[in-house]
Amino acid sequence: MALSKQVFTEAMMLLGTVYEKLRGITSNKEVLKAWYSVLNDMTDDELKAAVDDYVRTSKYAPVPADLWERVNAMREQQHPELSAEEAWGIVYRDISRYGYYSEPTYDDWKLEAAKNSIGWGTLCDLTENTLMPTRAHFMRIYGSFAQREKAATQTNNPMAIAFVNNLAREIAGKATAPIKELGKG
Repeated sequence: MALSKQVFTEAMMLLGTVYEKLRGITSNKEVLKAWYSVLNDMTDDELKAAVDDYVRTSKYAPVPADLWERVNAMREQQHPELSAEEAWGIVYRDISRYGYYSEPTYDDWKLEAAKNSIGWGTLCDLTENTLMPTRAHFMRIYGSFAQREKAATQTNNPMAIAFVNNLAREIAGKATAPIKELGKG
């Protein structure tokens, strides 16, 4: 849900009260319009929490990017991502659990795409000589997908989000967009 103008106005009033540098902001409609344009993808609760956290911990007046940093950190805490090592651990466990003829599918599109990039058959045919190189390759692939998703989410760039969504559909075979909840709260 988009940011309500009432919550936005209350947040800006609080920032203007706490930070002298922002006192004039509440009377300048063009500046308020610009701030709202940049922050309107936040939810009401996210903006409230970001402003509250910011005024409690920062001496200097924020810019919109400071509030987005707080929101992105909160979002990451709510949806912790697997590390590349953890993702490999899941796949490696499932190799012996499922075997060659019963390939698992994963909800995490990055995990599914990394598995598909190498191939389930190749993963099941690991030997002592291929285990470590395959592990390293898997972790690089997973890490690359995670970096692309994080960059697209943090910048909220529609083209980057579309690229990541296309990766998810093409490589992971996922029909739904992986960033749907991250770009719009």
